[in-house]
Amino acid sequence: MNTQEPLFFHGGYEEWGGKIINNLPRVTFAGVIEGDNLLIGVARCSKSDNYNKKLGRKLSLKRATDSPQIIVPIPDKNRSLQLFNKICDGLTVTYCQDARMIKSK
Repeated sequence: MNTQEPLFFHGGYEEWGGKIINNLPRVTFAGVIEGDNLLIGVARCSKSDNYNKKLGRKLSLKRATDSPQIIVPIPDKNRSLQLFNKICDGLTVTYCQDARMIKSK
């Protein structure tokens, strides 16, 4: 059972790779540590919708716990936050550009 607080990462409008990305949808990633794995769920907001971080956190956390879209082994639990942030930062543009990447039940 997981006793650690979930991790959250919001992306889409932030600076990425030295550029400001203004036209992309926004995403929220939630990470939950379970055993030696980091379970990640993703929620995507269309660029035409109002972005709501609270709703994004709720949806992505539900997906992380019920049916994680990404499962990553954690080599060093002391660096799980850095691993989570690095993964999410790298995937933000991919998930924003292609909604088919997010498969939820």
